[in-house]
Amino acid sequence: MSPDRRLSRRRFNLLGTQAAGAAIVSAFLAPIVGWALSPLFQPRPTYVWRSIGRVDDIPLLTPTARSVEFPHSSQAWTPELDRWIVYVVRYPGGGLGTFSNICTHMQCPVRWEPAIGLFLCPCHGGLYNIYGTNVGGPPPLPLPQWIHRIGPDGTVMVQDRLDEELP
Repeated sequence: MSPDRRLSRRRFNLLGTQAAGAAIVSAFLAPIVGWALSPLFQPRPTYVWRSIGRVDDIPLLTPTARSVEFPHSSQAWTPELDRWIVYVVRYPGGGLGTFSNICTHMQCPVRWEPAIGLFLCPCHGGLYNIYGTNVGGPPPLPLPQWIHRIGPDGTVMVQDRLDEELP
């Protein structure tokens, strides 16, 4: 080896420090890059729509309880179905409300009480009006609404997620 091609101690230390710095920076950047790119490799969620009846079968301003089944949410590979109650309300002018029957206070099942014209939570006396707005008791929020649409044949369809879960 010629004397001008020899690796000096100073040059060796400089290259070693640069290599160690590059390794440390790579160790810090790898998780950040992985986090930034992870949405590209995530499967897109698929949502299920279920029919709960025809719009014409729902009386005006009378909440009507309908039962709907969706695939089990925590384990999509199981054949089990979750059964939910959806209160459907048809308003004058063509509006439609599809309310969950779960109270926003302690997640007790609410029911429509025609005698008082309100949804009632039996656990702590929470009250909701026909538009799902909390009007009495401890519930902090209105009743959640199911995402819904009306098909071309007049069928009301609900999706397996609530409106509050929208991104």
